Amino acid sequence: MHSKSAFNKYLKLHKSKKSQIISPVPLTPINLIENHFNDKQKQIFNSFKSTHKEVKYFLLDGSHRTTAADVTKNKIKAIIIENNEDIKKALKMKEEGKIKSWRLGNNMNRIISNLLEHFKDKPGFQTVEEKTKTIKINQN
Repeated sequence: MHSKSAFNKYLKLHKSKKSQIISPVPLTPINLIENHFNDKQKQIFNSFKSTHKEVKYFLLDGSHRTTAADVTKNKIKAIIIENNEDIKKALKMKEEGKIKSWRLGNNMNRIISNLLEHFKDKPGFQTVEEKTKTIKINQN
């Protein structure tokens, strides 16, 4: 967990039933990314995918939001990013205040590059539920 304070902020919002003010998390379909993996990443991902057939998306940003939602058994609001048009829509949502921040870049090539860089540094894959189970969380 990168920031306990960020996680605790989202946890508090979910517990107080104010989750509607939390920005949706951006997701992208796995098929847009997996073809870009190097051989080692493909092998690791294929092993993950063989036991996680229900997984259809990669989380692009919002780990604290998804973990807080999972811990409190709330739904996770998301937007699907598949192309540059979807990015334009997300940037418009940011201008309108429906998304608090957008750090992903302004085109799909940048998003794919960032995600590949992430998996180069952290080659493992896990679902939100699995990630939540690995984090020791104080819900008091």
